Amino acid sequence: GITVFKQINNFVTIAKVIPLLLFILMGLFSVKSNNYIPLDLHELKGESFGAAALIVFYAFSGFETLTVAAGEMKNSRENLPFAIMLVISFCSFLY
Repeated sequence: GITVFKQINNFVTIAKVIPLLLFILMGLFSVKSNNYIPLDLHELKGESFGAAALIVFYAFSGFETLTVAAGEMKNSRENLPFAIMLVISFCSFLY
């Protein structure tokens, strides 16, 4: 039922966040300020739109599963919209 789904959802969420955090931590040690160059958006010409769309899809997938867990929430009519906005805000901040 919902309990098993919640456990699977928690596992998948952790499996998504751990590699991202490891990537960020490894990248922090590789940052060199003299490698930064200004980004000229006119040179891109839409070539990286597909990659950006894939990253956005990956980042924001999963928040809709909160509605499945709403059956076990206390006062879900008030808490669910807040939880969805909190998750979307956290993902936006993280990425």
